[in-house]
Amino acid sequence: MNVSRLVPVAAAALLASAGPASAARVGGPPVAAFTAEPPARLDLTDLGRAPAATPVSLAVMLKYRNQAELDQLVLLQATPGSPLFHHFITRAQFAAEFSPTPADYLRVVQSLRAAGFAVRPGLPNRTIVDADGTASAAERYFGTQIHRVGQTGYGIRYANATTATVPAAIADVVRSVAGLDNVVEMKSDRVPAVNVGAAPSFFTVRPATPSAVRSRVSTRRPSRKPTTTPRNTTSPEPAIRLRSSSTPTSKTAT
Repeated sequence: MNVSRLVPVAAAALLASAGPASAARVGGPPVAAFTAEPPARLDLTDLGRAPAATPVSLAVMLKYRNQAELDQLVLLQATPGSPLFHHFITRAQFAAEFSPTPADYLRVVQSLRAAGFAVRPGLPNRTIVDADGTASAAERYFGTQIHRVGQTGYGIRYANATTATVPAAIADVVRSVAGLDNVVEMKSDRVPAVNVGAAPSFFTVRPATPSAVRSRVSTRRPSRKPTTTPRNTTSPEPAIRLRSSSTPTSKTAT
């Protein structure tokens, strides 16, 4: 990919910094399908198989194209002295260069519809497919079991009780899936909500809903103003185990 056409900088300087584009791999090993393990939580009680009609909302995240070039572009945009430092591309340029192709996006949409899911209108960059279905449809499609679980303080939720696997027909273009559980995540101000550089895991972030997936950076709670009323320091703060996750972010517009 010739990144130099995306921003108004000298092509020669860009090529000197970016290096050659990576070649496409042809005839390589089969693509490993994304899998989701059941949530490992001490505050959950398995209540058995969920009713077949239990509503399940999914967000299927697709892989970027030209990932190596995208990584290089992000690096150059953040490196002082780089010809691309703080030169950001537009949403249209991002979609043209890095978003999943319309054909791959349509393949995922058709696969979900054939499995009984209703697909909602998508984003212009084609990176997420939102779909609504039932526990029964999710079990068949991902080869898992959806159970009712009791979560301390939050009542009855649902979660996949066995490993869920993306079907082979779309495994090559799917990065991850959110929504096979709606367990609530407990957060503490003592721990950052986003661990930059950690491997993405959409099944340790609760609730795993499409709206939560779109929030690439967690909103920090605003600082409280000082008050004249002394704070109660006799009650210890609850010990909360948090496994944070993040989605690689880019200063490119998506």
